[in-house]
Amino acid sequence: MDKVAHEVSVHSEIFRPFSQFLELLNYEMALLDDPGKCQACLESLTCGAVDLGCRQVKCGADDILVSSPFAENGFLSSESYMAFVLPYEKKVVEEIKKQCDNIHLY
Repeated sequence: MDKVAHEVSVHSEIFRPFSQFLELLNYEMALLDDPGKCQACLESLTCGAVDLGCRQVKCGADDILVSSPFAENGFLSSESYMAFVLPYEKKVVEEIKKQCDNIHLY
């Protein structure tokens, strides 16, 4: 990276905490069985996503894609989105933006 970082734009990607959470558990039942436990898991996954994104910035990433195929397109109700997605994504973006202004959500 040291050899080309000044010549090209370096992009990286992390997955949103909600996407990671759904990959670990049964998709539909995960949120219904124990919402409090789900939120605790999401908080831990959020810390990991922040750590990974910040490490990518320190390694020279110019832009970070934060992707989630599950958080959009009507997969969740508005209420579930507000409880299980938004607070964690917001924290990921805010923490990484402290080090990198070029974070994008896709």
